[in-house]
Amino acid sequence: MSRIHEHFVVRLKDEAAAAPIRARARAAFLALPGVEDWRTHRSTDPDRPTLFVETFTFADAPRARAAGARFSEMAETRALLGQIEEMIVGQHFTDVTEEETE
Repeated sequence: MSRIHEHFVVRLKDEAAAAPIRARARAAFLALPGVEDWRTHRSTDPDRPTLFVETFTFADAPRARAAGARFSEMAETRALLGQIEEMIVGQHFTDVTEEETE
């Protein structure tokens, strides 16, 4: 099975407040089975300083679903959800680059 990448494009209320909360949430979430990575990307547009993409990588689709369900249940990750002003998109993706090179 292919790895699953989940991308959330979000606008945060306050990045300074969200940063330490994200760090605690990341540590807790990465400890879950099947969660391989969590990367955070910030917009370079000066008019969008609170626009971020949170990218999660999972071993496979079943583990992505299981970990995703836990995200809203864990205290550390729930705290990060409280820092989101707007969720623009959240979706699972598979990397077609990996498929094309096989």
